[in-house]
Amino acid sequence: MAAESVPTTPAAPTTPAGPTTPTGPATGRPAAPTLREVVDRLERVLAPLGWDQAPIAVGIEPDGDVELAVPPLDCADPIGALVGIDAKASWSAYGIVTSGRVHDLVEEGGRAHGRRRPVEQRARIGHVVDRSGGAVSYVHVQGQRRRWDDGPAVGRVDDVCRRALGLATPPPTVPIGVLWATWWLERVLGDAVDGRIATWADAAALHPVTSVGAVPIVGALGVAPTPATFGAAARRLAAEWCWEDLRGIVATGGGGPVEPVAPDAAAWMDAGMFSRWMLMDEPPLALLREVAVERLPAPVADALDVALAAWGLP
Repeated sequence: MAAESVPTTPAAPTTPAGPTTPTGPATGRPAAPTLREVVDRLERVLAPLGWDQAPIAVGIEPDGDVELAVPPLDCADPIGALVGIDAKASWSAYGIVTSGRVHDLVEEGGRAHGRRRPVEQRARIGHVVDRSGGAVSYVHVQGQRRRWDDGPAVGRVDDVCRRALGLATPPPTVPIGVLWATWWLERVLGDAVDGRIATWADAAALHPVTSVGAVPIVGALGVAPTPATFGAAARRLAAEWCWEDLRGIVATGGGGPVEPVAPDAAAWMDAGMFSRWMLMDEPPLALLREVAVERLPAPVADALDVALAAWGLP
């Protein structure tokens, strides 16, 4: 991304309510602006870019001066392009200002997914994190007043900001078993399209829990374990791994390529960020189970439900 320094020295406009630092009595100089004051001024400068502005990375100096990094025009994933880039040591805060469609968050199986609204709404969004871990965020929905939020946030933008500053991201909230189950069901449904899943044994054989390598952990399951036995064994196998284990393997290039996260990106991430990025493009289990009912013979779809219940997955 191309960088450009933007001093925030014009006369300060009226800012949202928030703590301010008094003028230093010893020097008589104005105190450094608060993080929210800097972000407010920055958004006033960038707002004319409109409701289709691409993400811009923001580095903030202790005195309030700002440096911007603009993505290339052909960048397909500007947020992803920031992975692996550390903030300058001189920056006291780092953030991203962008725009996008407004989605409603829906909880499914412990995961939050964006659901597009029937009538499109656009918004301008900013999120900035300082080196202490504090954050300032705003959302300006088109036609409404800007809303501020200084509370914790979880998501791609917050992950990138925190890792750029060398800070920990929120820990994983979804068990790694959800990833294994998702990958397994995707394989099962893919083979079902070609007519290769006629029985429960066909589906079970596609999960690593039935492989020879899993025997030392779960024991020999045989050719066609019952769905309940299979699910309990899959749960034991998943318990042998955690997100940090998988992140370390991917970071060193072990276990073959993983599409969502490259090795160098995994090395830059922590376990929390890695878990979210591994799952971000995966469909929810509830959706995969609905598709299973449509594509698989009824006895196989029923067996999948029993296996996932024994696995302890939503």
